Amino acid sequence: MARRGKTFERLMEKVFNIAVWEVAAIVLGIILLSGLFYAIIEKPPAYTGYGAIYPSTRSQTTTEVFIVALGYGMGALGFYLILTARKYVYNPRYTNFQIMAGALIVLLAFLFLTVMYTSKGG
Repeated sequence: MARRGKTFERLMEKVFNIAVWEVAAIVLGIILLSGLFYAIIEKPPAYTGYGAIYPSTRSQTTTEVFIVALGYGMGALGFYLILTARKYVYNPRYTNFQIMAGALIVLLAFLFLTVMYTSKGG
């Protein structure tokens, strides 16, 4: 019986941990911003052409939802790396590396999303 109580306590500690809720809110926001509601409500036609991107800005397939979410996630990860670089002020080499890596990931995410938008014909 004591073991079950400890398992329940550990589970409750994870449920009430603010870091878990922060990550869940960011992931939910990224998925919602990528167009999940549009894909659910509009039920876009299945695209049988070459590639995963439908060539129109008036429609979005469910595959594109996940591709855009990947781009937004990359951008969020880059900004997170830049934000957390201040923890390592005592090690300037690591701080500079983390800032440069974060900026590179943000730039790659921006280029990724821009290329995707222009391939749709926008």
